[in-house]
Amino acid sequence: VEDIFANPQSDIGKKLILGDVLPNKEIVSGVKLRIEFDGRSSFEPVLSNMILSCGIPVNILYAQTKDIGGSAVGHMIVQISGEEEAAKAKRYLDSIGVVYHEVELTEGKELID
Repeated sequence: VEDIFANPQSDIGKKLILGDVLPNKEIVSGVKLRIEFDGRSSFEPVLSNMILSCGIPVNILYAQTKDIGGSAVGHMIVQISGEEEAAKAKRYLDSIGVVYHEVELTEGKELID
């Protein structure tokens, strides 16, 4: 059951679990990453450690977590200004095993690359 909530596959499931992303806004600059938080990563300072480790500024655009069976599950969309900085962030997230997707946001809709 936790997998269904942590990683919804259908459009209906994504809308139910993840909700609407940034309604009525269009973000055009920088690289946007949707960082997934499962029960274990949601209690670790993933974003703070990424900023300190990579030495990059990060803008939080959207965040949502839900308590599923006593674990926090959800996602955060962050904006990173620059391809080089985004590459550092991706390498860091890969190294600690946190799932992320590069996304585009248009008219409040999330498009995963």
